[in-house]
Amino acid sequence: MKKNVFVVLCAIVASALILLACGEDSTGPSGPQGDDWMPLAIGNHWQSVIEGYLTAAGDTTDVDGTIDRQVMGIVSHDQGFDVWEFRTISSMTFYPPQGGSYSLSETTLVYLYADSLEVRIYEDTLTADFELVLDLPLEVGNTWYSYPDSSWISEVISLTASVTVPAGSFTGCAHIEGSDPAQPGDTYNSYLCRGVGIVKEVVDEDDVLADSHVEMELESYDLN
Repeated sequence: MKKNVFVVLCAIVASALILLACGEDSTGPSGPQGDDWMPLAIGNHWQSVIEGYLTAAGDTTDVDGTIDRQVMGIVSHDQGFDVWEFRTISSMTFYPPQGGSYSLSETTLVYLYADSLEVRIYEDTLTADFELVLDLPLEVGNTWYSYPDSSWISEVISLTASVTVPAGSFTGCAHIEGSDPAQPGDTYNSYLCRGVGIVKEVVDEDDVLADSHVEMELESYDLN
């Protein structure tokens, strides 16, 4: 499926927010016991920088930008449990080969639930449908599918990865790779550090008409 860079960014944002749900805070929904891949508290804030490109018909458009994430609060889901409300503000600037530039931005909200066995993401607080985004506890080699009929599969590659980003150098990170056997050119790699959260993401998409490569690296964070 052909996707422009902004659509790719939206996919990155969704995947990124998925993984913010690990942790526990006494003022909100319980997180996985013993895991601290992302401490949750109202007001927690992460900012990442974006760099990447889209290539189509032999022309390459470069892209950069920022993603700002914040835990806004705790709300009740109609199914009878509390969820974390996450706001994401994504801003991107595109630089086409013919010169000039243009910018796009988007603000989104998602709702996350975490317990000791799984992490789910809900698009709203009304519907029961959800995406399974983490199968806990994280163990090397573990895999899971996002939806019952989905071909997208995530796998824990390592729990000892090292990553250097603008926010610093991190060790002992979890490396999770998502892929789709039906679309072998599409992959999503994320790196999480205990006590910090997501520190890096890399999204690659490749089809007949276009390919893209986008990276997000943690620039700063403020945790309560």
